[in-house]
This record gives sequence, structure tokens and C-alpha cells, in this order.
Amino acid sequence: MSTATIMGIKVCYFLINKDYGGMNFCNAFLEELNKRRGGVPIEYSFCVKRNDPHAVAIFDEKGSAWCAGGERAKIIKIAIPEACWEWAVISDYDGLESYYVNFCLAYFKDMNELLKNDHATIEDARAVKAKNDAMKTDYEDLIELEREHDTVGY
Repeated sequence: MSTATIMGIKVCYFLINKDYGGMNFCNAFLEELNKRRGGVPIEYSFCVKRNDPHAVAIFDEKGSAWCAGGERAKIIKIAIPEACWEWAVISDYDGLESYYVNFCLAYFKDMNELLKNDHATIEDARAVKAKNDAMKTDYEDLIELEREHDTVGY
């Protein structure tokens, strides 16, 4: 995962496509990525992890036009707060991608973990809710994106 600190917030970088037609990396990008990663080669664009540090580094070095495979692909780099990256959702409409943070997934994951604990109390549940509410407050701009995608609230 490729990370940095922006305005005091630790962020993770992801690559998404910002044009209709779909996310696609060129063959030269895949060759360079495989050379840097080693191991089992990646043959197809859909197998590339969007937050792969090697993929992000190649994008930073070569730019969108070089990395994109196809005339309609326009790859950009986005930053998502590290505290939220696990719940980041990339959605696409006819190839044009956007992202949002699904805070409900974070809440349900934490509550599910709490329910596995036979000694959990209502205070523990309130603490989980408070933690999730604080995350929403800290990253309010991402919530607006979440609302655009009609994520069910709780």
C-alpha cells in the first residue's frame, strides 16, 4: 500500500479511471509492474490491486497517458485516509469510476467482532458506535460521496 501524510492525515493512494470506457493498463505498464513486483506475473489489468505501491509509483513516474491502455482510459491517483481505506469502495458507471467510504461496513465489522465476545457489554457497543461516529465526523467529505451512492445508513 502506498501511503503519505497530507495536512496531518495519513492517506493511502489508489488508482481509478476518470473517463467512460473502463479501467485498463497498457502492456508496457503491466510489464514494468511485473518487473518491479517479481513473483507470479500479472497478465490482465483487472488483476492489478489499485493501491499496489509499485503501480502507484509507476503512475507517478510515467503519468496517466503512458499507463493507460486504450484511448478512453484516464487514470488518476486519489488519496483516501488510511483509517478508512479498508472500507473504500470503487464503483463504476460505464467505465467512469468514483469512490466512497462505506462507513456502515466499518460499523458492522466492529459490532460483529464485539458480538463474538461473550463478556461484551452495552457500554462496549456504545464505544463502537462512538468510534464510528467520530470517524464520520473526521472524514465528512467522504460521507458526502457515500450519500451519493445511496449507502444504507444505520
